[in-house]
Amino acid sequence: MRKLSITTALISALSVSTVHAEDIISRFSVLDQGRFAVDGDLSTQKNTGSQIDRTGLTVNGQPKFSGTSRIYSSAASVDANVGLGYGLELFASLPYVLRNYSETKYNNGQNFIFNSDGFTDATFGVKYRLFKSADATDEVLFRGSFLHHSGSRGNMLGELDFLHTFSQTIKIALSAHYTKVQSGPDSTGYGAYLMWQTSPQITLVPFIAAGKTNAYQHLSSYNSYEGGLELRYSPSSNWNITPRLTLNHVDQRDTNYYVDNLGSQRIIAGSITIQKIF
Repeated sequence: MRKLSITTALISALSVSTVHAEDIISRFSVLDQGRFAVDGDLSTQKNTGSQIDRTGLTVNGQPKFSGTSRIYSSAASVDANVGLGYGLELFASLPYVLRNYSETKYNNGQNFIFNSDGFTDATFGVKYRLFKSADATDEVLFRGSFLHHSGSRGNMLGELDFLHTFSQTIKIALSAHYTKVQSGPDSTGYGAYLMWQTSPQITLVPFIAAGKTNAYQHLSSYNSYEGGLELRYSPSSNWNITPRLTLNHVDQRDTNYYVDNLGSQRIIAGSITIQKIF
């Protein structure tokens, strides 16, 4: 049943890859020259999903196998950003997986369990402000990053963002990105974000996002849909505390590729980021 073990390994890898660090407001801003920021982030998530038989084989009129999977993961990360001037900012992120536990149970009696921890993929990148209107109400940002994988895989991400300021307290951001993965499936994604400063110290950031990961070799393509909320609390001009809650639904689409056997998945994630700006 090598196919089943491949499926379980893929689910476990997905859990780690969805760890989030940078808060949304920082993501859509560029530090001035000579300023830098350090973030500490603690995140956790639960992933529940289904396993389905894509081969079409049946036993007594029922699918040959089916199953369920559960993943529990948590991670801590340290991020650093530095403004270089001229609308340019460099950033880096180093995460440490505290727990990545997955269990998959099939109706044929087979169970698979994975458990891991330790340092994982570091990300390095650049942000650049391509355009800013004379009245500062419109901005266009480019964000590029490289994720270094400890094994044979890594990825490069390119993102284009449009920001519009309605008032001193309300902004929106629209985002589109493409991720090129070495020895893996590429993906595209889109998002919309509202930044609403309800008081001098509190900003609410509700958001929605969607994406598609392409089929690759014998792996299915899948769509993902996400919604969430951040709340940034700024006790002073140099400190920010940002809790975040996210709900995500992943749906496999391409039944012609059946090695992975993944059905739908539901992910609930939470994090808190503490940022100091110097």
